[in-house]
Amino acid sequence: MSMNSIKRGAILAAATVLFLICAGIFLRLPPSLVDAVTGATPRSRPKPTAIKQPKPSATCMLYMNIRSPGLADEAIRSAIRRAVTGEPTAIPAVSLRLAVSDDDPFPEYYAGILRERLARIGVAAEIRRYDKVMCLSRALAGKYDLLLAPELPGLPDAEVIVLPETTPEKTP
Repeated sequence: MSMNSIKRGAILAAATVLFLICAGIFLRLPPSLVDAVTGATPRSRPKPTAIKQPKPSATCMLYMNIRSPGLADEAIRSAIRRAVTGEPTAIPAVSLRLAVSDDDPFPEYYAGILRERLARIGVAAEIRRYDKVMCLSRALAGKYDLLLAPELPGLPDAEVIVLPETTPEKTP
């Protein structure tokens, strides 16, 4: 090998290393500079829209796990059935987990409404969002207190409340 080819190799290696260092620094820069270079500007981003009530894709059901410690008492389950339909009632303070699948926006939207209704009767409902497969897996294993989902036939140890106001025909 001649001296010129060694110099060219060294220069090429140094240029490659310099390029990689500059690219790494560029990618770590604040997003505003990256946006400026890539052409992303605030006016090119879509404006946030108001949150609209999503339409249901299927009738939702509220499943109550009767083996859950918070729902073992029939009086509590009865009070929850009345509260879900909007009837006023009162029970001792209870804290429950309301599981909902995040694949459909309507059950997630309706879970907020249910949480408010349950709060009026003294039930603190914590909404837990799961992907569809995890939600179904937890439901079949009985790892939930309340579950808001479409019809799940054969769910063990569940008392079911059909939520008629969630049927696709009845929503605006």
